[in-house]
Amino acid sequence: MKIKITITLFLSFFLFATIPTFAQKGKKDKPLDGLTFTATLTTEASAKPTKPLSDEISFKGDKIKSKTMDDKYKFKSGTYTATIDSSNAEEVVITFDAVMKGETKDDVLTWHGTITDEDIEGNAIWTKKGKTKKSFAVTGILKKKK
Repeated sequence: MKIKITITLFLSFFLFATIPTFAQKGKKDKPLDGLTFTATLTTEASAKPTKPLSDEISFKGDKIKSKTMDDKYKFKSGTYTATIDSSNAEEVVITFDAVMKGETKDDVLTWHGTITDEDIEGNAIWTKKGKTKKSFAVTGILKKKK
């Protein structure tokens, strides 16, 4: 009887001690997972002024999706990497880099950005055969869940 109680207590302790570790590991590995931002894409260095584009940028698992870049330019979801800089005690800054492929193998959209609190900013550069086709400044805010 004592052995059963001891084993039960040990297993219970082990189970409760490891659950937070598993939950935290997933968030640490993918700190942007599940976040969606309402953003504005502004064309940079354009010969003629262009109207800024409204966008919705979402992160799911290790994928990033830009609704506007998919709808307007046919760039599909791409993979991203993120790095957390928690050296500043007042705010956590997450830097991310991503690559999306376009309609042809030569169309590549490269993202670089930072997320501070609920703000996102950065750039997205569209290259074709290694030459810059368009460059966008990206700014936005975390979309509130309904």
